[in-house]
Amino acid sequence: MKLKTEKRSSERLPCRSAFTFSIFNRQDCIDAQSLDYSTNGLKFKSTCALRPGTTICIRIKPGQRCSPPDRFAESLPSVGLAEVKWCRPIDGSDTTLYEVGVRYYPPKY
Repeated sequence: MKLKTEKRSSERLPCRSAFTFSIFNRQDCIDAQSLDYSTNGLKFKSTCALRPGTTICIRIKPGQRCSPPDRFAESLPSVGLAEVKWCRPIDGSDTTLYEVGVRYYPPKY
């Protein structure tokens, strides 16, 4: 049996926070909930299936905090661009839900 190798370069932390996202350069916003995050990316659940390589704009809803709070909460950006790395359906859900993994684009200064 082959084990999956971890590809993350930074620690992943649990975080439940409501946010919206849109496919880059589109107006429609979709509600989502974060599951965990790191300084490089985010895992969330959504009713929208996304193709790997898609660029999305993430907007944390005003007043939202990471639950449970942790020492890296300030690294969860309130607005940012990210690339979809993977998307898979969540089994056993009453509605069609997807788990999505994204990697943040680094800021260009």
